[in-house]
Amino acid sequence: MTEVFGEGAQRAWLFRPDGEPRAVLLFLHGSGELDPTPMAAWIGHPRRIGAAVVYPQYQPHPDAPGATLLDDLTAGLRAALEALGPPELPFGSIGFSRGAHLAVHQAARAADDGLPTARAILAVFPGRLHGDQTADLRKLPPEVDITFLVGDRDQVVGRWLADHTVSELSHHPPGRMRIVEVDSHQDFVADHTAPMRDEPGAHAAFWRRSEALLERIARPV
Repeated sequence: MTEVFGEGAQRAWLFRPDGEPRAVLLFLHGSGELDPTPMAAWIGHPRRIGAAVVYPQYQPHPDAPGATLLDDLTAGLRAALEALGPPELPFGSIGFSRGAHLAVHQAARAADDGLPTARAILAVFPGRLHGDQTADLRKLPPEVDITFLVGDRDQVVGRWLADHTVSELSHHPPGRMRIVEVDSHQDFVADHTAPMRDEPGAHAAFWRRSEALLERIARPV
C-alpha cells in the first residue's frame, strides 16, 4: 500500500508492508531524483521484509538549491509518521548521494524536531551541493550507528564527503562509524549509478546491507 502526503518539496511517499510494520526506514534519494521511480526496486526490498518506507521529495526540482532541505524533509516525514500512528516503531535511515549527507544531519536534529532518531544509518556514496542545509552534528546521539559506503569507480562524489563527515564527527564513538568501500567485480561496476540498478551486484552491495540494517533495529517477527 502506497500513500502520498503534502505537495512540492514537502511531499512524501509512505510505502507500507503487507503486514504489520516492524520498523520505519527513512529513504533519502540523491539530488537528481524527485519521485521514487528510480529507486523503486531497492525500496521494495525492505518493504517486503516488514519495513514501512518513507520517501520524502525534499526538493522542488532536481538539483535544487538546498537552504531548506532539512525543513522540507522534516515536514514530509512528520506527515508520514502521523499517518502510521502509534505505537512508535524502531527507526532507521538509508540515504543515497545528497540523501546520504542529509540522513546524518537529519538524525542530528531529529530530537529538536520532535521526531524519532535513526538507530542506524546507511549512507551510500555520500555527496552534497553547495549551500545544503546542515545541522549541528554535535547533537547526534552517541548510540547512532553509521555505515558510509563509497564506490571504487564512483567519479561523481568519490569518498571525500565520507572522510569529511567522519572528521566532523570526531566526537562520535569510533566504533559507531565505518567507511566501507564497495568494489567492482565481474559485471558489477561500483560507479555512482550502481545503487539505482536492479542487478545481483547491487543487491549484494546495497539491498543486503539495507536488510541487515532493518534486522538490527526491527522488532522480531
